[in-house]
Amino acid sequence: MDISKIKDQNKNIEDLKELARVLDEQFKLPFGIKFGWDFILGIIPGIGDFVPHVIGSYIVIRAVQINVSVSIIIRMILNLGIDYLVGSIPFLGDAFDVFWKANDKNYKLVEAYVNAPESTTRRSSILNWSLLLGVAFVLLSLLGFSLYLVMNIWSWVASLFS
Repeated sequence: MDISKIKDQNKNIEDLKELARVLDEQFKLPFGIKFGWDFILGIIPGIGDFVPHVIGSYIVIRAVQINVSVSIIIRMILNLGIDYLVGSIPFLGDAFDVFWKANDKNYKLVEAYVNAPESTTRRSSILNWSLLLGVAFVLLSLLGFSLYLVMNIWSWVASLFS
């Protein structure tokens, strides 16, 4: 990698660091809790949950531009997705935004990748596979439970007519 690419990556990272700070940690309460524009905009009904995530997706786009690995990009999208889904729950979601800080997490993933690409990619891959297996287990469990309920209801209905 040539020097100009390294300088460009460092500039990109500095831009991302500032964006993450503004979105997640711009302000500090007297007792130490930091929050940013993600939380403030999240209070606005309708657009409040959408706008900060469009802005936060810029971090993901820049990560793609500097060739961050796919497993880390997936993890970054999951961070934003979790933030969006939970953040859209009235009141609870707003409180969640203060503590989850998806943009800061995503910046730190990019920073870790630039400093140690192999180990960061490996950790993200393991986390992604673990999450996928966990979701698959939950979905299969729900499917099994649903089938169990249907079979029992079917048996109960059949017993009413015999």
